[in-house]
Amino acid sequence: MDDGGRLCYNKDYVRKGLVLNTQGFTVDEVKVLSDNLNNGYSFKTWVKENKKKPIIAFSGKEYVQIKDIILPHLLDSMKYKLPTTNEKQN
Repeated sequence: MDDGGRLCYNKDYVRKGLVLNTQGFTVDEVKVLSDNLNNGYSFKTWVKENKKKPIIAFSGKEYVQIKDIILPHLLDSMKYKLPTTNEKQN
């Protein structure tokens, strides 16, 4: 249930961007997944590098929609990976 989380865990970083840690896949595979998330769910995702490997970043503007989809399936011990609702949405 791990392989994603906040774009930044710095407590002073109040934006709600999220990432999927897709470093085990090729850039082409990650681009296909990003495109499918954008087209299938109308998300705004993009592929970026993390330690020279591809990850998928989600705009914080979609945070509420993403949270509504995944929260019912998330173990309590993993909820810290999501920004809290009292943080500013950017």
